Amino acid sequence: MISVLKKHSKLIIPTVIVCFTIIQILCLLLFGYTPYPDSNGYIQLAKECVDANTFYPLNLTDIYFLWNVGSINAVVFSLYLFNSVYPLLLFYCFLQGFSAKLIYDIAKQLFNEKVAFITLCLFVCYPANYGTGTSLLSETPFLFFSLLSIKLFLRGNNLISGIVMAVANYFRPLSIIFIVAILVYSYFKKCSFKSFLTLCMGYCIVTFSIGTTNYICKDKFFTQGAMGWMGLMQYSWDHDSNKENDYELFAGKDPNIIENNNYDCLQRDSVWRSHFIMWIKENKIEYVKQMPEKVVRTYISDNVNFCTFLPNKQNREYLYEEISMNSLIAYFPCYSAVQILVILNLLYYYLILLTAVIAFCICVVRRNLSSVAIPATVIIVGTFMLMLVGHGEARFHQPFMPMFIMLSSYFYYSVMRRFELRE
Repeated sequence: MISVLKKHSKLIIPTVIVCFTIIQILCLLLFGYTPYPDSNGYIQLAKECVDANTFYPLNLTDIYFLWNVGSINAVVFSLYLFNSVYPLLLFYCFLQGFSAKLIYDIAKQLFNEKVAFITLCLFVCYPANYGTGTSLLSETPFLFFSLLSIKLFLRGNNLISGIVMAVANYFRPLSIIFIVAILVYSYFKKCSFKSFLTLCMGYCIVTFSIGTTNYICKDKFFTQGAMGWMGLMQYSWDHDSNKENDYELFAGKDPNIIENNNYDCLQRDSVWRSHFIMWIKENKIEYVKQMPEKVVRTYISDNVNFCTFLPNKQNREYLYEEISMNSLIAYFPCYSAVQILVILNLLYYYLILLTAVIAFCICVVRRNLSSVAIPATVIIVGTFMLMLVGHGEARFHQPFMPMFIMLSSYFYYSVMRRFELRE
C-alpha cells in the first residue's frame, strides 16, 4: 500500500481531497441547512445588521454579550451580497476540503509522507467530519485559518502566518492555544526566536487593525467575541454545591443576571469577571472539583455534527436530543439509523483518543518531541484552558481533533514499521 502511495501520491492525495469536498457539498444539497441554536442566532443578528446597513455588532448596548464577531460578520456579508446564507455554507464546504489538505501537509512536515497519508485517511473516513458545511458554526473557518497559519509558519512565511492566525481568532477567540503550540515547536526545533516574533508581529498588526476599526465605528476597542466570563460564571454557579450559602456573596441575587440595562455587552463581561473573582475567592476547592467534570463533558462524545442527518431537524424543539449520550443509553438497543451512525462514530472517536495518547507516550520515550510538539501542545494547553476558564461542552474539543488524528496516525505508522522490520 505504501509503495503504491509513493508511486501515485500526486494523483491519490488530490483525488481523496476532492472526493471529500464533493461529499461535503452533497451533504449540504441533500440534507440542507442545520438549525443549530448558535447558527440561528448568527443569522438573526446578521439580518439586523444588514437591515441597518452595518456590520456586527449593531449596537453594543442592545446585545447581551459579544458573540463570535468574525463568524457573524461572515453571515452579514453573505446576506448582504446574496440575500442567502447558502453561498457561505458552500464556501464552508470548500474550507473543510482545504482543511483536509492542510492537515496532510502539516503531518507531512512534522512527521513524514506515510504518517501524512494515514492522517488524511483517518480524517476523511471519520464520520463526524461530514456535514460541517451545513451550519454557520465558527469551528469550520476557525480550524481552516488556524491550520493554514501553522502550515505557513512551517514553510517559513512567519509574518503571513501571524496575519492568518489573527483572522482565525476573529472567528473564534482560541488562537492563543495554537500560538503557544507554535512557540513550543520552535523551542524543540531550535528555530530562530525571530521567526516566532515575526508571527506575533503579523498577529498584532491585524488584531490592532480590527480593534481600531471597531473603535472608529463603534466607539469601543475590541478585537474578538467576549462571552467567556459569562460562560465560566454560569457553569461555576450552576454546578456550585454550596450555592445556597454563596447567595450571600451577591446580596441574595443570581450573579449571572445583570440588572443594569445601561451597561453595554463589554461592561457586562467585566461584571461577570468580577462576579467570578468574588465567587472563586470563597470557592477555590469547589472550582478545582468542577474541573474533572468539565474535561469529561468536553471529551465524552463527538456527536454534535450528526444533527445534519436528523429527519425533520427544522421542526425539532431540542435538536441534540436524539443523539445525546443520555438518549443513546435510554434507547439501547433500539436505535434509529442516525443513532447507529453515532455509535459507530463514537467507537472510531474513542479509538483515536486512545491511540493518540499511546503515540504521545511513544514519542516521549523516543525523544521525538519536535514532531509532536504542535499537536500535543494544542491538546494539552487547550484542555487546560477549558478546565481553567471554560465550561464543559462537546463542541469545544472539535478544533483539537486534527491534532488527535495526527498523533493517532503516528501510532499506526509505528505499528506498521514494527511489522516491516520483522519481515
